Amino acid sequence: MDPAPLPEDPGLRTGRGPLLRVTARTDATTRRRVARAWDAGKLLRLVRGVYCPVADWLGAAPWDRFTLAASAVVLARPDAVFTGATAAHLHGLPLIETPRTLHVRATTPHHHGRSTLVRQALAPGAAPLPPPPTLSPVWNPVSAPGHEPVEILLRTAGGVLLGTARAESLSTVHLQLAAGLPLRESVAPLDRLLRDRPRECTAWAAAHAELPASRAARERFSRACAFADGASESPGESLSRVLVHELGFAPPVLQHRVRTPGAAHEDRVDFWWPQLRVGGEFDGITKYDVGLHASEADRRRAIRAEKEREVRLRRLLSGLARWTWEDLRSPARLEAELVRHGVPRRRG
Repeated sequence: MDPAPLPEDPGLRTGRGPLLRVTARTDATTRRRVARAWDAGKLLRLVRGVYCPVADWLGAAPWDRFTLAASAVVLARPDAVFTGATAAHLHGLPLIETPRTLHVRATTPHHHGRSTLVRQALAPGAAPLPPPPTLSPVWNPVSAPGHEPVEILLRTAGGVLLGTARAESLSTVHLQLAAGLPLRESVAPLDRLLRDRPRECTAWAAAHAELPASRAARERFSRACAFADGASESPGESLSRVLVHELGFAPPVLQHRVRTPGAAHEDRVDFWWPQLRVGGEFDGITKYDVGLHASEADRRRAIRAEKEREVRLRRLLSGLARWTWEDLRSPARLEAELVRHGVPRRRG
């Protein structure tokens, strides 16, 4: 027989969201019920004393699972300060891929390495699940002077409030991303930061250029700040710009508007190479997803509008290259698409 439903009392369900916490105040009956639910494979143990129902974990998107794991860490370690890409994610900045490691500030120089959040996440014999991320303390991470960690709300992408956490300030996140990550990983959150906070990012780029400890880190910082562009509207567009540059193509104009003669409206292309009147489009496919439309009729209208837009663009442009996430994961495919549509190479 399945264990009885878990209670919704403050002694067990701490904060909001699906996380369950067993504390010293939890009564013995509830402890036994939690133990039976874990033995039956109904619960995933994230950190000691903090659980997530398996159904909620399986139903969550990867980025929400990452946020749930961070919230679990906070329940066990309220003084934890998230840093680097983890802090970027918790601030709501987009990343190319969901991280597999939660980074927190280390409390001592010897507190480093990478470890699982809990010794045993699933009961013996339980079906495999997407695993929780690992935890990695970072000693003495580079920080922007005068900008202390801040308290932020933790929410799922759907808006479910999970509580609060302490994370590096956005100025420090900007510094850590630009100086510490390869351009392919740093560009998406930096593009978003520049779009949302152009004045602050410009000031941070000037004020923090000499803060990274090594010459290589300082060069990464300067290159990333110079490359960031607030006109990029999605992580896919950001990564596309990096790959276009790495593949040796001329830099495109972003979000170029094209007007059909005699038409009242205008269309916009993600990328534009004016030398040859060639456009480029990153297609995340989401416009076709059923879940984004109220009905099948709405979805059909969206598809029709997109097809009509493509016809207009092809009549106006000399070429229209299109690519998806799969092409970005295999840059040779992106290169072939750009070459096929005559995208020019950089000179020199």
